[in-house]
Amino acid sequence: MNPVNPSQKQNLPSLFTQSELDKIRNSKIVIFGGAGYIGSMVSQLFVAYEANKVIVIDNLSAEKSIRRIQPLIGKDNFEQFQYNLEKDMDQVEEFIEN
Repeated sequence: MNPVNPSQKQNLPSLFTQSELDKIRNSKIVIFGGAGYIGSMVSQLFVAYEANKVIVIDNLSAEKSIRRIQPLIGKDNFEQFQYNLEKDMDQVEEFIEN
């Protein structure tokens, strides 16, 4: 599976109805493990579909993790946080509540 290139919107698959796209564009989407193989694809997809905010929470333990989300870093609708859910769950819960 090739990564989604957020700058090539014309090549996006039609996965969502217009109503669903409108909801995505008004949503804050939190993706746990968003720098992993599958999570990074999902992250790229939601950034490309112009979600209001895509937030990736990942411990970045895999060597390739940061490289998978590198194209998203610096995008206005993307944020990445490094947390280990086993150790930092209190911080993650506080983050999500805010």
